Amino acid sequence: MTMHAMALPGYQIQTTKCGYCEADLGLVHRQRSLLNAWEDALLAGPAAIDSHLQQHNTPYFARHTSGCPFRELPPAVHASCTSYKGDMDAWGQLIDARKKLDKARGLEPDG
Repeated sequence: MTMHAMALPGYQIQTTKCGYCEADLGLVHRQRSLLNAWEDALLAGPAAIDSHLQQHNTPYFARHTSGCPFRELPPAVHASCTSYKGDMDAWGQLIDARKKLDKARGLEPDG
């Protein structure tokens, strides 16, 4: 038997959009390996963050509006911010991801 990738009528695949500026990031996979790599980059510091963004965010950065505070988050992070996780909704998760980025870059005080 052969399987083909397809979407049935009424079950169209949704593209990932930025929760702030509604930039269409296309079909983005929520791969745990990409999220783990992002978290490792946050722990490693600004140079690792810039390297990760250069590799994983370059084609998506320009899709956001110029004032979007979430344009520096990789697409996998946007895709992972859905529904509820614990007590945070998708918007809260996106804000939390941005705060983690700022903290890792030393732009936000601990706490």
